[in-house]
Parts: sequence; C-alpha cells; structure tokens
Amino acid sequence: MNSSATQMPDAEATQMLEDLALGEDYALTSEYVEMVVDAADRGDGMRLRELVAALHPADVADLLGFLSAEHRDEVVPWLPPDVLAETLPELDDGVREDVLESIAPRTLAEALQELDPRSRRIVEERWLKVNDDSSGGMTLHELAAEYGVSRR
Repeated sequence: MNSSATQMPDAEATQMLEDLALGEDYALTSEYVEMVVDAADRGDGMRLRELVAALHPADVADLLGFLSAEHRDEVVPWLPPDVLAETLPELDDGVREDVLESIAPRTLAEALQELDPRSRRIVEERWLKVNDDSSGGMTLHELAAEYGVSRR
C-alpha cells in the first residue's frame, strides 16, 4: 500500500467507504455488509465506527436490519449519539425494540439530547413510554394532532 493511501484524509476515506457501501440503486451492497460483519466478529469497534460513519442514518437503519441480533449488539455501541438519535426513528419496530433493549440508559439519554425537542418527544412517546396499564405512549394520530400535522 502506498503512503498516500495510508495518509488519506478522513473525508476522502469516508467518501470511498460510502461509494463501496451503496450500489447504483443506493441500496447497501453485500460486500459492505460483510465488511461490517467481519469487523463485528473481530470486535473491531474502531473499524465499525469508521464503517458506519460513511452512512446516512437511514442507511444505518437498513444495515442494522440486515444484521443478526448478535452483530447489532456489536455495532450499536459504536454509533455516535447523534447518529443513534437519527437512526432510531428509521428502524423497523422489531429492530428498534432490540436496539433500545441493548443500549445503556446513559447512551440512550445522550442520543435523545441530540434530537430537537419535538423529535425527542415523538421518540419518547412512541417508543419509550410505558403507561401504568402497560400500554405504550401516544399513537402517531395523537402526535399528529398535537403538532398540527395532517395526512392530506
């Protein structure tokens, strides 16, 4: 490997990973997912952080959906709080539940602080709140009414 490749600026390295991660249809490539799985199997957290840094939160959500629960458990702790915050709403419900159960309360609190107040309230009401009767928080319809959003 030449020295210019090892001295590559972070932005250039991130762009190369993004190009590798997303195919022409903007879907994650199997090669990229395999790179994440390999890094998770090795417990290489710094590599995992580097790999997910190249992705938009929606793509991180797709990636987490492709991974087994064990691999997700390896990846999630390496997500920066701002990325985790933006990824949570993008996750499928079952994956979101697994992720929320696996992250430390402090990490979740840090992630929620990264959101604007409206987004934080929506995440807390939709996925974190449990009422005394064991029911969940507000429905999307209730939140839409509260924020004056219609489905027209």
